[in-house]
Amino acid sequence: MRQDIFYYCKVSVVTLNIFRFRKQKQPNLNIFCTYILVIVAMGVIFYPLFPILLNYPPSSINTKFDIEFSHIPYYQQYVIIILLIMLLSFICFKLIFKNVSKWNYITKVFESNNVNAIQKIRQKSFLIPHFVYLMQILIPVALVGILFIILGFHNSADVKFFILLTVGLTFTGVISYLFSKKYFRQVLKYTYLDNLKPEITRIGLRLKFILQLFPLFLFSFLFISLVGQSGLLREKGNALFKSYQREIQMKFEGVSHIQREEEIQQFLKQVRTDTKDDITFYIKPDGSYKTSDNSRLSDFFLKYTKELAFEYYGHTYDYYGSDFQGAVIKLPGLNGDWILGIKYIVSSPRNFVLIIISFMILSIFVILVLLYFAKTFADDIALIALGLEEIAEGSEADLNKKIAVISNDEIGDLAIAFNKVQEREKKYIEDIKKQQSMIVERERLVSLGQMISGITHNLKTPIMSLSVGIASIKELVAEYQASIDDQQVTPDDHREIAADMGAWLNEMTPCCTYMSDVLTTIKGQIIPEKSSRA
Repeated sequence: MRQDIFYYCKVSVVTLNIFRFRKQKQPNLNIFCTYILVIVAMGVIFYPLFPILLNYPPSSINTKFDIEFSHIPYYQQYVIIILLIMLLSFICFKLIFKNVSKWNYITKVFESNNVNAIQKIRQKSFLIPHFVYLMQILIPVALVGILFIILGFHNSADVKFFILLTVGLTFTGVISYLFSKKYFRQVLKYTYLDNLKPEITRIGLRLKFILQLFPLFLFSFLFISLVGQSGLLREKGNALFKSYQREIQMKFEGVSHIQREEEIQQFLKQVRTDTKDDITFYIKPDGSYKTSDNSRLSDFFLKYTKELAFEYYGHTYDYYGSDFQGAVIKLPGLNGDWILGIKYIVSSPRNFVLIIISFMILSIFVILVLLYFAKTFADDIALIALGLEEIAEGSEADLNKKIAVISNDEIGDLAIAFNKVQEREKKYIEDIKKQQSMIVERERLVSLGQMISGITHNLKTPIMSLSVGIASIKELVAEYQASIDDQQVTPDDHREIAADMGAWLNEMTPCCTYMSDVLTTIKGQIIPEKSSRA
């Protein structure tokens, strides 16, 4: 009854699993939809973060200024990049899932018990999550990087934008990897059979540590670095602006009207700058300009200075997220207003290069540390797995050799459990050996009993014959003793008695010989067995 209940319960569970499995969506659609949702969520989060972390100038995005300068406003550029990433991801998903896009056939293959087909499904289930993970990070980043190279990197702001985009894609890839790994783990669970061969493809713990932990380190380090640098640059930029703005206002405090260009040049030469990269400049009413080092001012800088700078007290910027800013004032002249100011650097490109180099060195260190921890972790597990494999295969393992517990965590618990299993296995082996000794002894006693029974059977007849012969000889001896003093007994009677005694002795001699032969045979069978045991 219990077996019937267990059987029906097992059939019900299998049927329920197959029914649930058939209702599963195609994994490429499932994973792709999750990936898209993650991209959208990350897009919503990073949409306001990009201008903040990259220190975009005020009123420079999604405004008339943005449309006139970039022709495509910030939000449209952002949406185009997101859609481009989605399109590339969709194409890559199609290529990767080319042979497994119709995943509902897994149940049919599993029901048909086709071992080779199941093996292929399991092989793909091991590989696809890692392919999807790498594809989601590398391909969009590579293509966006190529696009940036073609269009040209204007300054470190473009590099920061590219880094921030890489961070977002990495985080998105990690989430998608975890989801796809969870899905295909169910596939591997459903398609497991005892008679399957071991999977050919093996991804070790070291690579898994790097794939799963290093991107999170990359995301955290770069994000925190950009947040910290953004705050520092914003504070330093504001401090320099106030200082230079005060410096210019003090130099031109008594000037109410510009008469000559030489007058401006003379005053600007008196302005002190903190670094050699900081320059003075002035913009004429006709739009032409002059810098102290004869360098060129960017179109963005000129347009922002003329149109938006004085809405923010004369604070101007060189580009979106650029490390160059400016402090300007406006003075009237004969033909219009003159703009005078200082263009200063907030952060040297060398600092950004130093951050990148530091990040690369730290990344190498983190990778080495992860590899070390992964190696120790894998070695501990491999040692336990090797011991269990030796026990499972029944090889001559040293059951007295215990695994040292060197960590107070799950690995330590696993080592303790292995030592318990080994101790139990040792006890089982000792019990089996004792039982084998008892069985051998029991079989020996049974054999001995059978042998004694055979000996008894074989010796019973000659012993009975000897008993009869001995009894008859006793009677003849008694008869002979009684006839010694009897004068009526003739010598012939004595001879007859002696002849009868000789006849009985002749009959008893073969019996003794037979018994001697039987005992000799038994001795020959027992003594070699003892010798072999010795």
